[in-house]
Amino acid sequence: LTHLQQLRLNNNSLFGAIPANLGENITILDLRNNTLRGPIPSGIGLLKNLKELYLQDNRLDSNIPTELGFNVNILHMNFTNNALKGSIPTALGQMQSLSTLNLSHNMLGGKIPTQLRELNTIRSLLLNNNRLTGSMPE
Repeated sequence: LTHLQQLRLNNNSLFGAIPANLGENITILDLRNNTLRGPIPSGIGLLKNLKELYLQDNRLDSNIPTELGFNVNILHMNFTNNALKGSIPTALGQMQSLSTLNLSHNMLGGKIPTQLRELNTIRSLLLNNNRLTGSMPE
């Protein structure tokens, strides 16, 4: 799959874990609305051509990998309606191109990272229906 640029497997009945190696040229990864479980592979954050990442409506139940924050090319990232836990990685504040970030309807806890203020291109930030605490970042 070395030349694969788009992988759209949304709205199926896929189960199991997301494979760690999906091909280095992926620009769009759409796995939404399946029954995928387990962690989000940290290697997804290292896919330098990735622009859109849709993992919503699955059963993913890990922490969000910090490595995702190192990808400055992702425009849209949607993880809503999973069972993601832990805190929101502060590294997400480094995603210079991010326009949409939807982490709603998970089990994320802790404080909202102040680093998210650095998302200068963000248009939609959805963190509702989690277990977040503390004050809102100014």
